[in-house]
Amino acid sequence: MTSKTSLFSKGLFTANMKRFWWIGAIYACILFFTVPFRYIMFGANVQDEWKRSLLEATLSFFSVHNEFQLWMIAALPTALAVLLYRYLMTSKATAMIHSLPYSRRTLYLNQLIAGLVLLTTPVLLIGMILTLLKVVTSLGMYYSMQNLFQWMGLTTLFNILFFSMAVFVGMFTGNSVAHIAFTYILHLLPVGIYMLLKENIAAWLYGFSSSSGYDPFFDKLPWFVLFDNRAAIPFLSVEDVLGYLIIALLFFAAAGYAYEKRKLEAASDIIAFTSFRPIFKYGVTTCGMLLGGLYFRSISEGSLSVSLVGYLLSSLFAYGVAEILMQKSFRVWHTYKGYLTYVAVVSLLLVSIQVDVFGYVQHIPELDEVEKVYFGYYTDIWTSEDPATDPKYKDMHHEANSFFSNPENIKNIMALHTQLIQQPRQKVSGPTPYIVYILKNGKYQVRQYTINEKQYGPLLKPIYESMEYKKIKYPIVAQKPEDIKWIQISDNRTSKKPLVLADSPGMREFIALFQEEVRSMTFEEMSAQSSDYVYIQIADSNDKYYHYGFRKGFESMISWLDENGHYENLVLLPKDIEYAVLRKEVTRVQLAKNGKAVNDSNTVEIRDPEILKELLSISETSQYSYERMPIYVDFYIRGPYGNQSYQTPLYINVPVSDALKGYMEILNQS
Repeated sequence: MTSKTSLFSKGLFTANMKRFWWIGAIYACILFFTVPFRYIMFGANVQDEWKRSLLEATLSFFSVHNEFQLWMIAALPTALAVLLYRYLMTSKATAMIHSLPYSRRTLYLNQLIAGLVLLTTPVLLIGMILTLLKVVTSLGMYYSMQNLFQWMGLTTLFNILFFSMAVFVGMFTGNSVAHIAFTYILHLLPVGIYMLLKENIAAWLYGFSSSSGYDPFFDKLPWFVLFDNRAAIPFLSVEDVLGYLIIALLFFAAAGYAYEKRKLEAASDIIAFTSFRPIFKYGVTTCGMLLGGLYFRSISEGSLSVSLVGYLLSSLFAYGVAEILMQKSFRVWHTYKGYLTYVAVVSLLLVSIQVDVFGYVQHIPELDEVEKVYFGYYTDIWTSEDPATDPKYKDMHHEANSFFSNPENIKNIMALHTQLIQQPRQKVSGPTPYIVYILKNGKYQVRQYTINEKQYGPLLKPIYESMEYKKIKYPIVAQKPEDIKWIQISDNRTSKKPLVLADSPGMREFIALFQEEVRSMTFEEMSAQSSDYVYIQIADSNDKYYHYGFRKGFESMISWLDENGHYENLVLLPKDIEYAVLRKEVTRVQLAKNGKAVNDSNTVEIRDPEILKELLSISETSQYSYERMPIYVDFYIRGPYGNQSYQTPLYINVPVSDALKGYMEILNQS
């Protein structure tokens, strides 16, 4: 029988302080040696620039120099919550503590208060020491009181937030190991489930993109704010701080409610509430199924049958593990009906996705609903109101801004999309662009496909040959010479000096030729494989840089360079090559078959000028192929600054001379 007492008990609080004071003491020592001691050791006269920057970053909460402090925040509050509520995990301790003349609410709150005091006192103590150092020494020049208060505030905030999550989780389990595991699972579960679902849906739903649609909400999750910080924030906004405090209070309140409803017999159980056991069981089963399915799909190169086997085996294993943990026994075969029900539900869901019950695969918006279409490769760029001025995309390649608003191009992209969804899912190689319809009502329809440019050439041709597409791929076609500061042409295979054209008649001539080449380019020329060893870099008057591959088909530009005496001094020529070495690199799959050493490499040396010329030509147009294993060629080049070499893979998908065939046969036989 319990008596009415104040919610705060001095006796309980004092007992907790006597038992767990060492945690606060250890935390205070760690903070002392990672913050004030660093200032004291380096002293006032810091000559080393690295030491100076380290001191200045010591109180910068998200600095890379303070990772140890962040790991302490991730570990200490959780450990403290586990220790404070450890009595809930054993039957004897639970019975003893709850026989005391205190209500459950009093017990819960006093443990909570003790934890908060142990977490906040060391931070306040270090704050006082740093304030004293700033007042009485010259070390204060490396930080301001604002820096100090921000550090104290953020450290305390995240300590409380992580502590609240750990306390909340502890009310739903009767096992200390599970308490720790479930706490960290809670931190990572939202993103983990989100990513697993997206990857698995993409495997089944044709056109669904697993890489787009990242929700910025995940950047606000405490774990990712500490250790990922994608938003690169130096501090939190007032809204974020208030939001985290409210979340912590909600966790504390929910934990207190759960504590009062929790049965004493739940001690040592993995799940303390029977109503949550199905959630745990099927949650573990689903996570295991999704993870296992992805693994089996990856090792089978997308095989549907192997993926299904992966789903079945991994879900069965996860279901069995969940039952064993809950029942604390290996005798769980009698629970098979629950698993069969789960399999039936998942099978129904997979079939509905495969037959496109919801019309996702077949849906294409009406033309009058579409404002513009994004047909490119940059993820989520379509969510920006103006990518050209958005700081997030300030360093993007010019081709990223692939928005089409011309009605004819929108129709052409829709025609391509229509043909794509009429074709069954095929294992093809090629680029994987997004087709994103930006609708007039502000919504988006996002799809992503692997497109074989040869197969869909007739549908891609009017898109590629449109001036709108060419302005995206080659902005030079719409630029004026007076808006360009300089042009640089380089060949990264050789040590020959780049050619720089700046504010000259030659630059204007080159620009005119470049623009004419782009205007006359056909689909076949634009989609042809190009190695882009020779490239053009252009800087405009706003210091924005554009990079283009110098294609072999730009004949007028090549002629201009040759006529002006630049080509030979700029580009790698066959006469510059002293010799080449062909070799094949043995893959680990092949090693298992022939038993050769991992680093075994067979080579053939070639010095014939005609074959060297042929090899150089092939290397400039060699197209990657999934079906063919490459031959590697090392070119050894004479240069103005001594000999050099460069290596490139060759995918031989063009006719070759008999002489080169002979060398390749020697290579294959060796």
